[in-house]
Amino acid sequence: MEESELADLETILGFLSAANQGLSLNNLVYRKPTVIYRSDASEFGISSFNLISGIAWRIELPIDCHLRSSLNSLEFIDCLISIWVDSFHKVIEPKSCILTQTDSTSALGWLRKSNFTDKMDEFVQ
Repeated sequence: MEESELADLETILGFLSAANQGLSLNNLVYRKPTVIYRSDASEFGISSFNLISGIAWRIELPIDCHLRSSLNSLEFIDCLISIWVDSFHKVIEPKSCILTQTDSTSALGWLRKSNFTDKMDEFVQ
């Protein structure tokens, strides 16, 4: 075998080794979001807007709840409620690609790392 063939073989073996661990389809294909949310939170309430349907909502927190939870947790909850509201109103079509945006990088990180597995050593995490 020539040097270039050996290099090709090493590359293929690397791909196969990675594939053996499982591949995310998100790394292979591009999906254009079909539902886009913009969410924001403050010490006094949370709100969100669906850029596609135009549905918007706002929840004012009761006075005794002001300054009792972090903005990051409110931003995270806000993103989840956005999806629940549209799901309840049957705005989200089957197989939709949902993108929810927030100005909190911490809440964004929580959304990205959230999954439904009990394994603590999950590759995605």
